[in-house]
Amino acid sequence: PGPAQFIDRFIENRRRGTWPPYPIPSLAEILDPTFGCIVYQDQVMEIFRVVAGYTYGKADVVRRAISKKKRDVIESERANFIEGSVAAGSRREDAEALFEDMIGFSDYGFKKAHAAAYGILSYQTAYLKANYPAHYFTALISSVKDRLDKVAEYLNDAAKYRIKLLPPDINESEANFTVSSDGNIRYGLIALKNVGVNFVDALCKERRKRSFSSFDEFISRMSDRDLNKKQIESMIKAGCFDSLGVGRSTLLASYEDMLDTLSRRRHANVEGQLDMFASADAEGQFSYEYKNLPELDLKTRLAFEKEVMEMYVTAHPLDAYADEVAATPHAPVSEIIDIERDLTKYPERSEVTVCGIVSEITRKKKQSGDMAFIKLEDKTGTVEVILFNRIYLASAIYLRVASALTVTGEITTQDDEPAKIIAHSVVPVGAKPQEREDRCAPAPEESQTPVPSRVFLKVSSLDSPEWKRANAVISSFSGQTAVVVYEEKTKKYSALTNKSVSADDFVLAELRGILGDDGVVIK
Repeated sequence: PGPAQFIDRFIENRRRGTWPPYPIPSLAEILDPTFGCIVYQDQVMEIFRVVAGYTYGKADVVRRAISKKKRDVIESERANFIEGSVAAGSRREDAEALFEDMIGFSDYGFKKAHAAAYGILSYQTAYLKANYPAHYFTALISSVKDRLDKVAEYLNDAAKYRIKLLPPDINESEANFTVSSDGNIRYGLIALKNVGVNFVDALCKERRKRSFSSFDEFISRMSDRDLNKKQIESMIKAGCFDSLGVGRSTLLASYEDMLDTLSRRRHANVEGQLDMFASADAEGQFSYEYKNLPELDLKTRLAFEKEVMEMYVTAHPLDAYADEVAATPHAPVSEIIDIERDLTKYPERSEVTVCGIVSEITRKKKQSGDMAFIKLEDKTGTVEVILFNRIYLASAIYLRVASALTVTGEITTQDDEPAKIIAHSVVPVGAKPQEREDRCAPAPEESQTPVPSRVFLKVSSLDSPEWKRANAVISSFSGQTAVVVYEEKTKKYSALTNKSVSADDFVLAELRGILGDDGVVIK
């Protein structure tokens, strides 16, 4: 511990074993143990007491001011310290130089006991990281699982050790993050959305009897353990059952019927009475006849992972643009948003370029013109980007959730919050330099693609599996377009007042894939 400007001196003095003589001889007893440098608050107290004649009580007042970084209090003691030092036999210029050293020390100093505790912890964690990196990072990530910015930061560091995060697995995941059998980090079940502690405890207890060999068996064995549809849906979307051999799309289309089948069997309580789609096995469990459905495409799979885990695990949408990102000089988002970022590299108001995926858009109407705030996410973190009117108009056509954008702008910070970027240019990832220059100018109003005001969806009922899948897509890709649902069962239209969707080509294609071409109409 101690100010950075003392570190080189400390190391050199320690290496040589000698250091220049003290201008004030009484400093020897205080500073010899730390090679002629001030390192601890305790030493500052001793200097005030021994060199300038302060009492223990008065010296402790100064020590407290140093610990709270109250420079004004310390500065107010300048005259007293210098006069006291001179009265004790020191030269005035030596006392003044010593006081300046202590002023610099006040920016970063600890008590000796505090410093010793830090030193021990630093050594222990360095040892664990060097010798057991997978276990170290697993524990570290578990400790900050509710802070996605820190999780992303630590995963980015773990990647340097070729350690990656694996999706949750029904036969391997525990409640918290754990080290997997192949030395990577396995996602913890308790971190999944809608999955509760009691259910996870029951699941792990049941699994200790024997592993789950199929999804059918999992449903059968866990159906009386507070298993509910929201938990199952979240676990499927996260990939918990990928190792059991049935695709996520098939499970999403089947799990509700499977649970209903088991519920009917329990209530019927008639031996041998089975659902027409299920058959009994020797242990009274059942096997299910799954629908033959194509697997979810990568974008939908990642959108579902983001929904239930608040992060991408099996891949990242930015992977599809790896070549374009590599060809674009840019900074990792984590370095920009780090509160303790390197200010020599990323000073306030400096220009920076980042590449990422849009995860959230907020549009605002102001007297000075429309503007927007977007959350831009790369593999290392998420940064907020502010688009004022001119840039907003120039880039509005590209502002869609899940769009890959390159943003150039200036860094701005406020208090102790992560840095934000005020955009100067917003273009699709991979745009050529000339395209970037052209798109900095306001786009003509007529060149902007109009956003549909409403999208009409036709479903058999709001309890149907196809509506649940369509609703999941809507929830994953929010935007400006209102959603109206026509329910064939009741012959009624329902406007979803709390939902709006990004009605771009990708989202509309996903909805048509679920509801059919005649089930999706935009106006």
